[in-house]
Order: sequence, then C-alpha cells, then structure tokens
Amino acid sequence: MSIPNPTPTAIVSALSRETGLDPFSSPSPALVSRLRALHRGYRSPGVRREASDAAYLWYFLPRAAARISRILSAVLPSLRPRSLLDLGCGPASASLAVLASEAGAALERIVLVDADRRVLPLAARLCRAAAGPGRDGLSLAMRRIDLSRPPGLPRDETYDLIVASSLLAEMADPRSPPARGDSVLALWRRLFRLAGPGGAVILVEPATREISRSLLSRRDLILEEGA
Repeated sequence: MSIPNPTPTAIVSALSRETGLDPFSSPSPALVSRLRALHRGYRSPGVRREASDAAYLWYFLPRAAARISRILSAVLPSLRPRSLLDLGCGPASASLAVLASEAGAALERIVLVDADRRVLPLAARLCRAAAGPGRDGLSLAMRRIDLSRPPGLPRDETYDLIVASSLLAEMADPRSPPARGDSVLALWRRLFRLAGPGGAVILVEPATREISRSLLSRRDLILEEGA
C-alpha cells in the first residue's frame, strides 16, 4: 500500500481491520485500477467515489488525516479536547487523526456528522477500532445532517474541538458561487458559536483556484465581523 510515512499505527490498524488488507503487501491490480478511477473521478463527474472503497480508504484517508495531525502538532500542541464535532466526516479522517494524536488522550465524546447516512456506520467503526479496547467509555454519536442547511446543526451544544476537512470546498460550487458562498458563510458563523470556551475550530480546504477564491472572500467577511 502507498500511505504517508509515518501514518499512526492506530489508523493503519483500523484500516486493516475494516478492509482485511495487509498494509505492507503489494496492492492488487484491481485495487490499483480502482485508485486510478478515483483519481479520474476528481476531475470527472462520471466516476463515482465511495468512501467505503478500499482504494479510497488506504490512499485518501491517511493523507486527509495527516493534514489534521500537522495542524494539531504545529498549531495546537497543548490542545486536549474532551469533545469533538467532525463535520462532513466521511470515513472519519479528522476524528482518526485526533484519536491517534496526543490530543486524543482526553477525548470523551465524538459526534460524527455527514449528509450521507451510509458513511456514518463506517466512520464509527473506524473510530472505535482506532480508539482500541481501552477506550470503552468513549461516546460516539452519528448524525445525518445536510450541512448546506446550517439550521440543521444543534443550537444548545458546544464542543472543545470542531473540525471540517474538505467540506466547504464542496459547498462552494464555482458554477453557482453566490448561493454556495452564502451557505459557507452561514455555516462558518454557526461554527464559531458551537465552539466552547477555549475551544478550537479547524477548517482544512484543499481546493481549486476558483473555489479557494470563493472561500477566501467569505473568510474576509467573517474577519470583518470580528469573528
């Protein structure tokens, strides 16, 4: 398998358990073919991307987790959240990164949110596998919410850490920038209200130039408001 080095053992173990594949063996031709199709899918709407694909899990998940890991170690090294809200969680790349880091030692509660109800059980299984048997007290909740409609988010809860990884870019569709941009702006405003005292919000958005410009314009509006 081709995974970033070093990928935390907890993440490698969880992926191996979920897919039944040995991370140190050579990938099968079918897996390589599927990975090529997934790469094409990011440039073509004709190729379907399923988070449960072994090729997706082994290639894209560790890379997405590594981005969160770098932020935690370089920007928030002392953060020890007890609660985590993972928005647009997909297969829980962000939650896995937190669980596998020093920040994850204090975690008591993870709330996984995604618009796709099919991916939520997968995300929960991976989190439970990464947490290991010694974390039976860790609470995992799954919520199906369309994040393009921010009112769907809870109003009476706060979290020590909120993560949205590769979520906003999908909302900021360059084919309809005003509507999508307004959805992003509304979501950002809600996120800052959901962060508890001393809490942190991590937004990670690798995106095309057009989408990045749309997101940056909304970011500037938030900064002007003093958020």
